[in-house]
Amino acid sequence: MAVRGGKQANTQRQAAVTRRGASRVTPPPAPKKRQWQAPQINWRLLGRVVFSLLAVVGLGAVMQAWQVMRPQLDRPISQVLVEGKLGEVAAHNRVELQQQLEAFGEIRFFSADLSAMQQALDVLPWVDQVRISRIWPDHLKVEVIEQQPIARWGEQQWLNSRGQVFRGITSAPAGDMPRLLGPEGSEARVMQQYWNLTRILHPLGYSIAQLELRARGSWFVTTRDGLELWLGRDEILEKMRRFTAVYERELKEQMTQVARVDLRYANGLAVAWRNNDSEAAVH
Repeated sequence: MAVRGGKQANTQRQAAVTRRGASRVTPPPAPKKRQWQAPQINWRLLGRVVFSLLAVVGLGAVMQAWQVMRPQLDRPISQVLVEGKLGEVAAHNRVELQQQLEAFGEIRFFSADLSAMQQALDVLPWVDQVRISRIWPDHLKVEVIEQQPIARWGEQQWLNSRGQVFRGITSAPAGDMPRLLGPEGSEARVMQQYWNLTRILHPLGYSIAQLELRARGSWFVTTRDGLELWLGRDEILEKMRRFTAVYERELKEQMTQVARVDLRYANGLAVAWRNNDSEAAVH
């Protein structure tokens, strides 16, 4: 009986030890709570937004102030200053400018339509270019470039260096002006040909008195010495080079006796002598 009792007691002690060991098992750790973090601020973007808002507010304030102050600053023009780019503008032309501007009624400093005023002055025949600007607080400045005649066009008109036709000039040009002739609409073409021929003839001692482009396209030149050059319609510069070569080789010493040189031939030219109706061919 004692033995059985000992075994039973051992069994009970082992069971108790097992239960105590089971009670000492470490439980899993509890999950940690996430700490709250403040959101990061994009200071650069915020600065741009604030600056834009301030700029809009400032611009609005400036525009509002301008609307209040403009009637007080928009004074009537008290004086128009006229300046010539290429010299003093003649008194009668100053009067003509003033009359054109008076058509706009009372001109005020800020409300003046400078573009419309420039167009009104551009139509004057003696005006080549014009520019109008404001001078604080109540002046206008008119800068004028007058037409500079280079040649006569027909009987009563003039051409400037760009081949543009105009009728009026400030004063008659000094010396004789070359006379250019041609069909309507050919002004720029005739002026360009005038420059081309002048560059060739000037080194030879000749200047052009008249250059004519006829309806069929033929060119005729008369120099101040009375020499006539009949050039035809095509290859004008090539014909002039041919004339230059013959002039240097054969005609230079006899040019005072030459009345006309006909260059309308494909090769060579024909010379008409003064006081002689005959022509001599030169190849």
